[in-house]
Amino acid sequence: MIPIAVFLAMTGVMSAAPHPVPRVILALYDGRAQKDVRDTRVHRLLEMPLNHLGLVVEYRAVDSGLPPLAEMQDVRGVLTWFQDDTMARPLEFLEWGKAVMEAGKRFVVMGDVGAGRDLTGHPTPESSINAFLAKLGLRTENWTPVTYDLRVLYKDPRLLDFERPLPSVLPPFDRMRPIDPRVRTHLIVGKPGDPTHASHMVVTGPHGGYAAKGYTHFVSQRQDQFQWFLNPFEFLRLAFATDDLPKPDTTTLCGRRIYYSHIDGDGWRNETEVAAYRRRNLSSAEVILKEVIERFPDLPVTVGPIAGDLDPDWFGTPESSG
Repeated sequence: MIPIAVFLAMTGVMSAAPHPVPRVILALYDGRAQKDVRDTRVHRLLEMPLNHLGLVVEYRAVDSGLPPLAEMQDVRGVLTWFQDDTMARPLEFLEWGKAVMEAGKRFVVMGDVGAGRDLTGHPTPESSINAFLAKLGLRTENWTPVTYDLRVLYKDPRLLDFERPLPSVLPPFDRMRPIDPRVRTHLIVGKPGDPTHASHMVVTGPHGGYAAKGYTHFVSQRQDQFQWFLNPFEFLRLAFATDDLPKPDTTTLCGRRIYYSHIDGDGWRNETEVAAYRRRNLSSAEVILKEVIERFPDLPVTVGPIAGDLDPDWFGTPESSG
């Protein structure tokens, strides 16, 4: 009798030895501008897509010091989304970022690189910034403040126009061009017929990715509404190479997927605003019953109504309690 492990090895079925899969994303932020990580763009806009891809986010204020590589064994990559292009020690940050990528970890830059000048206003040499960007397969060139005569020359439909199309008047930008043939470009802006002005605004590659400032999402004037130009799920999937990652979440139990759902009772008696039912004066609860519960009877669901919406001594009616 051949032991099963020997048999599997002989037949080539035995998988490789188990090993830890790094899935931590180290999110760096400016502690001068954001005292609470909950105020960062990474937390507000990117942490959910990252979690969906099987990644875990750990935050670190860049001004509190950068971790040594020896302490980053569980880190899959680094993510930055700085509010401006100023930091205390930009040269140290750029050298550290290069070392991170040389160690095989990925680096994703959203918006500004963040290292254009120090806190005294002293500019960082462009050669140092380009040495960092070269690891991502990019090179920065001229700042382009006027864009009235520029157009979108190419956009990847899988990554752009996700929740909202790009504006007709394009935001100003640092011109970027790829220097590594392995880099995949997802958005190019420039003058039609003039390739010398082309700038690669969204790219992914073997060492991470870059998405230009102003080309990621829309923000309302009151700063209370956001809509993505860029598909964050697809961009982060490519930039952090997550296809082979396990994606444990709250629906995973013992390796099996489970499904559960719950409907909160707030708005139970409200008259629906769903267009197809609005003229029929149906309540929100009736629409949920017709469109969700009755349409999918095999899916388990719990509902938590508010007692006052059912009790006729309070606000209950035959319609709300039937």
